[in-house]
Amino acid sequence: MQSAKSQIETLSVLVVEDDQDIRVTLEDTLASEGMRVATAANGAEALAYLRAHALPDVILLDLMMPVMDGPEFRAAQLADDRLAAIPVVVLSANRDSRSMARAIGAASVLSKPLDLEALVEALERAHAPKSSVGAIRAQQAEQAEDDLDPGPPTERFVGETDSATDVRRKKLPNS
Repeated sequence: MQSAKSQIETLSVLVVEDDQDIRVTLEDTLASEGMRVATAANGAEALAYLRAHALPDVILLDLMMPVMDGPEFRAAQLADDRLAAIPVVVLSANRDSRSMARAIGAASVLSKPLDLEALVEALERAHAPKSSVGAIRAQQAEQAEDDLDPGPPTERFVGETDSATDVRRKKLPNS
């Protein structure tokens, strides 16, 4: 069994972020933690990278980008059986990022500015249970059935308190 430190050191991450300063900072920070890191400036670059290189363990995905944004990238990723099972951790400054991340089947969501400890934790958790394509698609279908009651999350969102998780799990009373 690998220790937590050696698991981090073997983790490979594709960072998809349009802001060059943030992208370089994330690359340097994750590499200093022992992770193997590749980067792309938008979803189209990320797809090209994924189709030409070894697959990463996790994708760290910005939602709002030019050329191809996060949701467009995720739709293309899920449509490709070779890429669909790679878990995605969303990062965004958008205040609707939590609902957008849930809608695209992300393992978790982080708000900018990022906290290093929360980032590493989210990447580790996203990588730990390898999601199957069928499980991702089933989760999306279930969420589409009832937007008011998305059911219990497959994972707690990073930084979410117990009370926030409880609120999301409660059903609205019938009117």
